[in-house]
Formats: sequence, C-alpha cells, structure tokens
Amino acid sequence: MSIFSKKELLSRVYRKLLHKCFVNDIWLDIRLAAKEDSVDYALAHMQAAHIAQDRYDLLSFALSKANPQGLVLEFGVEKGLSINHIGNNTSLQSR
Repeated sequence: MSIFSKKELLSRVYRKLLHKCFVNDIWLDIRLAAKEDSVDYALAHMQAAHIAQDRYDLLSFALSKANPQGLVLEFGVEKGLSINHIGNNTSLQSR
C-alpha cells in the first residue's frame, strides 16, 4: 500500500510543477502585481462601472447606449463574430 493517497500524490506533483515552472518567473510576479494594482484601482474608483461577462455582453451594453439614429461602426473584422452580433441585435440597415 502506498504511503500517499492518489490525491496527496497529485497535490505534491502539482506543487512541485508549479514551483519548478513559476518560482523564478519574474514576469508572472510583475503581471500579478499589475493585476492587484488594477483591482485596487477598480475597487476604489470604479464601483459603478459596468463589468461585461464577455465581448458579446459588452457589445450588447454598448448598443443599448447608442443613439438609435446614429451610426454603428465596427473596425478590424476578422471572422465576423462581432459584426454578426451587432447585426443580429440591431434593426439598423447597412449603408
């Protein structure tokens, strides 16, 4: 019988792998510090800001705030996902 359970063994391997890969990763530490700084700023200054779940939620929110008589423009079409979402959620016609 093993002295370690499967869960304990996986946990030890996971910790060793993380330690080996990330203990000296200064870029990871920089990104984590930047993220922490961003979170602190958002909590202090952006309490009423809309937080979108994904890009489609953000597009839908922006469309709800847009002037119905104004233009809706999309730049940088790659696969057409954003423009199709916009088209499916507006009654506007292209010009």
